[in-house]
Amino acid sequence: MSDRSKPTVHDLGVDVDALTWRRSGDSATDLEVAFAGEWILVRAGGGQVLVFDHAEWDAFVRGARGREFDDAATPDGG
Repeated sequence: MSDRSKPTVHDLGVDVDALTWRRSGDSATDLEVAFAGEWILVRAGGGQVLVFDHAEWDAFVRGARGREFDDAATPDGG
């Protein structure tokens, strides 16, 4: 991994099954979030895990609170 790239879960050496995951709702397809040191891990439906740094996570949370993603939550995008 170069200094300029973000690590993968594999690069971090994190055991995702040992983390405490917080789910956004009751559905198996809802987002799950876990905090691993300086990294925030996100997965949906138990699938691929995405890695965010704190600045990226803060921007995402601000966008969600500001309703920036509301169009993405509807099938017709509007």
